[in-house]
Amino acid sequence: MEDNKMLFLCYWELNENMPVMDHLKLGKMLLESGLFPPPDIELIRFDMTPDYWGITVFKADSAEAAFTCIDLWRVAGTGVFKKINVSPALTVKDASALGAKLYQTVKGAEAKMKEQQKTTPK
Repeated sequence: MEDNKMLFLCYWELNENMPVMDHLKLGKMLLESGLFPPPDIELIRFDMTPDYWGITVFKADSAEAAFTCIDLWRVAGTGVFKKINVSPALTVKDASALGAKLYQTVKGAEAKMKEQQKTTPK
C-alpha cells in the first residue's frame, strides 16, 4: 500500500515569557486529552531541547490537517510560540531524485531549443 501522506517539518521555539508551568499544563492537557496529535496526523518525531526549541515531524493528508496539528497549540495557549516554521518536506533521497529529474528536464528543453535554432532560417 502506497503512503500518499505529505511529510511536514516543523521547527518551533517556545515563548520564554510564558511561565514554564503554563507550558507544562498546556502540553499535559493537549496530550492527555487526546487532542494532540490530531487523529489525521501521523506523528513521527516530537522533540524538545533544554533551550525550549524543538521539532515536530509528521505526516498529514492535507494542509488543513497540518494547520490543525500546529494551531491546536496556539488556540489552547495564546502566545505559546515565540517562533514557528512549518513546511512540507521530502526525504533527502527523494529531493535528490527530484532535483536530478528537474535537471534532466531543463537540459532536454535547452537541447531542443538549440536544435530548433539550428533549423530555423535567419
